[in-house]
Amino acid sequence: MSSPPDAVWNELRRRLWWEYGLLAAWFPVIFFFGWLPQHAGISEVVAIGLAMLWILPMFLADRRLYAFPCPSCGRRFLRRGQAWPRSCAHCGLKAWAPLAPTSVE
Repeated sequence: MSSPPDAVWNELRRRLWWEYGLLAAWFPVIFFFGWLPQHAGISEVVAIGLAMLWILPMFLADRRLYAFPCPSCGRRFLRRGQAWPRSCAHCGLKAWAPLAPTSVE
């Protein structure tokens, strides 16, 4: 049983929100961890380590976004380095295009 067409694009939209949300939060997080050693009394090594941990969720969100399968051909929808999805890298399906409903047997 496959999901409704809107659910497919909602999943891509959700992955984009995670990717760009974590990226936008990067600068405040770095500022905060730069502020900690001076005002909270923790060592710089600990603050740098905590800041480096922020890279892990960014990496995972990036991997998840670029692993999004095309609803038409099933291969990866995005090319590496493509900032915003316009169409499938393989079959040319336009992003956010209406999909034909599938029959459930």
